[in-house]
Amino acid sequence: MAIMSWHKHHSESERFASEAEISARQGDTARASELYLLAAEAEMRALREIDPKKTRTLGVTAVSSAALYYKAGEYQMAQTIAEEWLDKGNIPPFAVYQLSNILQTLRAENLIGSTTG
Repeated sequence: MAIMSWHKHHSESERFASEAEISARQGDTARASELYLLAAEAEMRALREIDPKKTRTLGVTAVSSAALYYKAGEYQMAQTIAEEWLDKGNIPPFAVYQLSNILQTLRAENLIGSTTG
């Protein structure tokens, strides 16, 4: 059941993200942001359905969630997701690298404050 739910939510996320890309190419940035937000929310639902032992899927989905929130302009959420999954420590190195890059980008563009600790 969880696999089907993950697949359903992930597919929904991919559909919204694809529509967002089309809107962005057409210059409708407001609609693109709305669709990226819907995609991010669907990806978060997918993330909650993953068996904790499936670390690769967790990593891919966590990175996707953070990236979609970033594209939606929801920088605080992107930061929260990236930091949460980096702190959990149960994701593969590629996901650690990509989430770290998202945080570095947010900080470099002054979209979030630096965290201490």
